[in-house]
Amino acid sequence: MKWDRKLQCLALGGGLFGFCKGFFASMESQGFGNLHAHWLVYTHGMLTTTTGILQLVRDPNSTFMNCFIAHQTTFLQMEVPISKGANCPKCDSPFQVLVLLVFAFKRPKQNTCAPIATNCPTCKTCFTSEHLSK
Repeated sequence: MKWDRKLQCLALGGGLFGFCKGFFASMESQGFGNLHAHWLVYTHGMLTTTTGILQLVRDPNSTFMNCFIAHQTTFLQMEVPISKGANCPKCDSPFQVLVLLVFAFKRPKQNTCAPIATNCPTCKTCFTSEHLSK
């Protein structure tokens, strides 16, 4: 769905998945309080058969795949909001906020540590996204 950020509406000509005819979204948090959304989007103009979609996806040089990868990389990284202030709670030095990929916000597997979201350059203390957003 091609969204015009300046006009705050769907752009003319459709987008990667055709035209958006309607959508519904809900937000929830679960587990460690990870906020996420569920979307249901009604489209018009996208291929309707699995065979047609698989042909587009299997060709890494297709226009569809190039646009899809470019689209995904625009929003699949994020910065952690620092709700505890911009300074280290241990030594009061400024934080270095790291740009994170989506895996940093997933629940860590059993007996493993969560990915590091930021660190203090002065005292070398490391913080996860959960430390920063509580």
